[in-house]
Amino acid sequence: MRRRILYLRLVFLLIVLASAGLPSPRSSAQTITLQDPTPANVKIAFIGDQGLGPDAVAVLNLIKSEKADAVLHSGDLEYTDNPTAWENQINGVLGADFPYFVTIGNHDELAWRGATGYQQYVINRFNRLGITWSGDLGVQSSFHYKGLFFVLTAPGIGSGFDAGNSDIYIRDQLAQDNSVWSICSWHKNQKLMQVGLKTDEAGWPVYEEARKGGAVIATAHEHSYSRTHLLSSIVNQTVAGTSNTLNVTRGNSFAFVSGLGGHSLRAQSLSGPWWATISALTCLAGDPVCQPTNNPGALFGVFNVDGEPNKAFFYFKDTSGRVLDSFTVISNVELPVINSLSSTNTEAGGSGFALSVFGENFGNNAVVRWNNSDRPTTLISSTQLSATISAADIAAAGTAVVTVSSAGGNSNGVTFTINPKLILPTISGLQPASVDAGSAAFTLTVNGNNFVSGSTVRWNGANRPTTMISAQQLTATISSADVASTGTVSITVSNPDGVSSGSTFTIAPPSLVLFTEPNSDRAIALDSVMLLRDPFAISSPLSLAQDQRTRVVFFSSNLVLMPGDLVSSVFAEAEDSQHHVFPVVVEFVGKVPQYDSLTEIVIRLPDPVGTANALWLRIQYRGTVSNKVMFSLR
Repeated sequence: MRRRILYLRLVFLLIVLASAGLPSPRSSAQTITLQDPTPANVKIAFIGDQGLGPDAVAVLNLIKSEKADAVLHSGDLEYTDNPTAWENQINGVLGADFPYFVTIGNHDELAWRGATGYQQYVINRFNRLGITWSGDLGVQSSFHYKGLFFVLTAPGIGSGFDAGNSDIYIRDQLAQDNSVWSICSWHKNQKLMQVGLKTDEAGWPVYEEARKGGAVIATAHEHSYSRTHLLSSIVNQTVAGTSNTLNVTRGNSFAFVSGLGGHSLRAQSLSGPWWATISALTCLAGDPVCQPTNNPGALFGVFNVDGEPNKAFFYFKDTSGRVLDSFTVISNVELPVINSLSSTNTEAGGSGFALSVFGENFGNNAVVRWNNSDRPTTLISSTQLSATISAADIAAAGTAVVTVSSAGGNSNGVTFTINPKLILPTISGLQPASVDAGSAAFTLTVNGNNFVSGSTVRWNGANRPTTMISAQQLTATISSADVASTGTVSITVSNPDGVSSGSTFTIAPPSLVLFTEPNSDRAIALDSVMLLRDPFAISSPLSLAQDQRTRVVFFSSNLVLMPGDLVSSVFAEAEDSQHHVFPVVVEFVGKVPQYDSLTEIVIRLPDPVGTANALWLRIQYRGTVSNKVMFSLR
């Protein structure tokens, strides 16, 4: 019975400790797979709302004549639930092996699934082309094509296609990929992300997660063409820039509606200062960015132009040959960024060393450059590189500019300083090197070299009263306030010529600790018989002892009885809110079975506590006093 009680105590304790946020094992660094670079001048056609008939065929012929490499169709393939007719229309103009990517639209729901559904035709095409994908193709899926990363989702689409987590899917897919270009596509819109009569149907989270990930946002649904300026918030339509060269980053992007795929054209009904350009059947009077058109068309994006992998040129062209919009996009999404270096300076004439570079968007081909010259580089993770800096690199005083080069371009530069060689103090040891929190004031002895008159011991950068014993030894006065709380302190020595490197002094927790709840002084304590948490009754409802007093179990990880010591060697006392102190009987001290690192302490609640509703307990062993812990009574 006792063993079972101890086991149940242990289970309860481990659950409470887990809730305290103990660290979990860290996962190992993941291998970063750099995607194939986008070939020069890859052209993608973006359309939606196509239908069957001459206008739809005219748009397909436009795509063919513009020599597009692929099509991204953002929903509403045709409006008669006839996937075979739609497939034949595509094949008749572009061919059965033309790369054609599809996002489900609301008019595609009924004929999407099945052996002859829209999705199966797209799957067959992907398989013929050898394009692999993950997820439910066209509904919630992602894939790469010629270095471009496509994320396709279905927010707002009924019949069970919208799983309600499209925003999370977009966030996770973009976070796990390091392509220079990412394109997020879905069919439906929010009211303010189109210029017709559509209402809020997609939800803002998908727009915001795509923007945060630096993706181009491709939609349709409304039968017109519209493109926003560069936005730093889509839900608030916050314009980050009105230039026709859009610098896309993680946090700044743009959205477009390309819904003139051939079914019909609609009039403009809405506008706003966040729109860069609009093309509709008719325009609102006085809208400076709207152009009327009677013809369907497609938006074309040409990626890796002018020999720059992160540059693209977009243009919208209708079937009459008229270009209604053109703009340039620079993708700085995966541009490497240096946030910091493991060191930003060293002395001239020193030995070579490994320099850690911390930042973002590091891939397999990332190279650390030292004054524009490559240095041997090892990829640690997407946020860390290690470069070998030779002794020759730091032979003379001066500065060097550290950058990172990758497929996305070159990073910002960080200055590394090579200082003239100085003779600085050094620390070889501390006596003592640690004390318990709450200790009294003491004298710290610092051993080392190059100590001179005027050398000062510093405690976390603050001077302390210092006495020079010799060129190899100093003493400093450390106050009780300096060691009142646990933690680590950097001990340095300051000379007129400079400051030594730091040596760590540890302020350890009290060497006797009772477990408490996270961020609280409330004890982790159990009734020793009923295994219940406080509040505890003074009298036990179970007559297991003649005194009928309640026994309470507390836990510690660092109470270990020395050989020959008995439970009587451990003392306890309780204090109520009026600061009345009561002696407490310790009845048992021992290890929790099978868990040698855990000790349980069983105490008997004191008789004369009166009407106290809470007590503070602490224990003492061999002159060491534990922390105070609180438990409640009833």
